[in-house]
Amino acid sequence: MTEQPGNLLRWLAQALFGLGLAAAGWRTPTPPPAMLPPIPASHPAAHLAAHLAGDDLPAAARASPERPSRTRLANGQAAVAWLENGEAESAGIRLAIRDATGWREMGRIASRETTAASAFLHAQRLGRPLLWAEGGWLHLWYEAHPLGSAAGAVLMHSVSTDGGRQWTNARRLDSTPFGGLGPRLGETLRPLADGGLLLPLAQAGGDGPWLRLSVTGQLIDRLPALPAAVAETPR
Repeated sequence: MTEQPGNLLRWLAQALFGLGLAAAGWRTPTPPPAMLPPIPASHPAAHLAAHLAGDDLPAAARASPERPSRTRLANGQAAVAWLENGEAESAGIRLAIRDATGWREMGRIASRETTAASAFLHAQRLGRPLLWAEGGWLHLWYEAHPLGSAAGAVLMHSVSTDGGRQWTNARRLDSTPFGGLGPRLGETLRPLADGGLLLPLAQAGGDGPWLRLSVTGQLIDRLPALPAAVAETPR
């Protein structure tokens, strides 16, 4: 059967349109990676660990099965969060603040029960915390393990604006594309000049990938490796 002229014209127009799109896509350059502001030359929370040895921590923090996390508040006081040493199923996360008289316990700031109530998440156990102060905000990230520590973690985030006395309900931080179980928390937070930070995820051999967070702790981006500008800036 002979093809009608109108059909041929429509077919040719569609073919030319498709070729035009392909050519445009081929010519479009790949956008450069987003530039991250470098780490500030001096950040009180970033340099606290160098001045606060493990022996200076509260006895309960030193006994923790996970590494305690330290930071410095806006008023200059040191703060430390740690996972309780006890039955894994009942261990919560505690906070202490150091003033002129020594360490002052603030009590539990996260538990399986509070995690379940605020995030509708049943966790068999909690994991290590990471504590970070920026201005008047005190951030807490911690691991929740619905299937045990070997099966990956859900990362939780909570904030205090009164020096650790009261905390917002913990919320999930989507560390994986589909919001499921992901890597555990890494070791070293990296502050950025805009007030945000890079939150490390654990992998064999060190930290990475990294979650870029805003000053309020909101997820902005996921980076497979530490940007060179940040990695080369002295801590």
